[in-house]
Amino acid sequence: MEKVFVSRNNTAAIKCPNCANVKMVSVEQLKGKAFIINAKCPCGAVFKVSIDFRRTYRKSINLPAHIQMLARGGGWLAVLVRNISKGGVGLVLPARYGIEVGDELVLQFTLDDRNHTEIERKIVVRLVDDSFLGCEFIGPVQHEQEKALGFYLMP
Repeated sequence: MEKVFVSRNNTAAIKCPNCANVKMVSVEQLKGKAFIINAKCPCGAVFKVSIDFRRTYRKSINLPAHIQMLARGGGWLAVLVRNISKGGVGLVLPARYGIEVGDELVLQFTLDDRNHTEIERKIVVRLVDDSFLGCEFIGPVQHEQEKALGFYLMP
């Protein structure tokens, strides 16, 4: 399935996986509705396209990490970082740990980039779905970490 990201003017560049033809398509009418559409290229190829209305690119990853709950103190808990963007991360927990929306945590992990960049950021939980947490980065960021994350997220 092809995945496309929507620009600020609600258009998406859809690229045919068969012939590499690219067509700019308005997705205004899909906003808030469908996220997967069927596309047909003039070459005859039919394929599914996933439309992502996120503000920033989100990269799927699978990296070990640790979190610490700020309000409760205590030790570090092992988690997995499943996706990352400039604005936040998606985490998978081995157990619920009683974490709720609005909880602030410290996240530590190492990127699998060439420099093995260590990331430590404060995050706030925005979504709890069973063992999955959707979190937003908050607070100050070190310039080197932000720069490394920017390069890491380049498609």
